[in-house]
Amino acid sequence: MTCWQIAFELLRLAAQFCGALFIAWMTVNWALGRYKREKLWERRLSAYTDLLAALDRMHYVLGQWELEELKVKSATPAQGEELRKRYQEAHRSLEEAWGVAQLLLSPEIAKLLASLDTDVRNAKYKAESWMEAIGEEWVILQKARATILEAGRKDLQAPRPRK
Repeated sequence: MTCWQIAFELLRLAAQFCGALFIAWMTVNWALGRYKREKLWERRLSAYTDLLAALDRMHYVLGQWELEELKVKSATPAQGEELRKRYQEAHRSLEEAWGVAQLLLSPEIAKLLASLDTDVRNAKYKAESWMEAIGEEWVILQKARATILEAGRKDLQAPRPRK
């Protein structure tokens, strides 16, 4: 073998090695990018899910209070205390989810959540009766839920259910 043939073979091996390294680097970059996108999508899904779950728990308690107020269902003092605690826990979990939502979700959702707390408090203070306060809060939470659900579908590109 001549010196030129040896140099050519070494050059060919080096080119193959560099090509293999480049392909490996491209593959790792692609896989890592995809992993990061999927993780972000999962975290956003979790944030939307936490927000909607907290709103649903608050809705449930409001529904129970409404039934009590309408005298359809009467609760013992212990059950009333349990409902109050459940409402407070749901409100706390909504506040916890709010922090994550501000970081991961759209500014529209962050603004909605910022105004939600104020709107709920104002509805309670402006209402002339307990029933009116429940009704106002119900409407506020329902609008917020619908907005968050629609934003979540748009953000996560989830298909709308067919009616």
